[in-house]
Amino acid sequence: MPRVAQELSYMPTVFTKIGDHPRLLGNSGGNFGLDAWKRDAIAGLGEPRAASAVEARQDRRRVKELERELHRKDKALAETATLLVLSKKLSAVFHEGEDA
Repeated sequence: MPRVAQELSYMPTVFTKIGDHPRLLGNSGGNFGLDAWKRDAIAGLGEPRAASAVEARQDRRRVKELERELHRKDKALAETATLLVLSKKLSAVFHEGEDA
């Protein structure tokens, strides 16, 4: 159980004691819906809800699109690096030839 959930489990005990005060009882019997609040608060700390099928499909489509773009940019970067290396080699070869 997460730490926050453990801390929340102690709170209704304190509030129930406060709620037992005669002037605070009112029509609610002194509980003021704290059991429901505790249950909802602890349930809210659980795993996030699963995405709907439409959201999941859109996410998969977006991931595919981003992967394609990354692959394209990676290829372009590799090509640019190769051209840079070849141009440096070419200029080194022709620069050496002028000295001779």
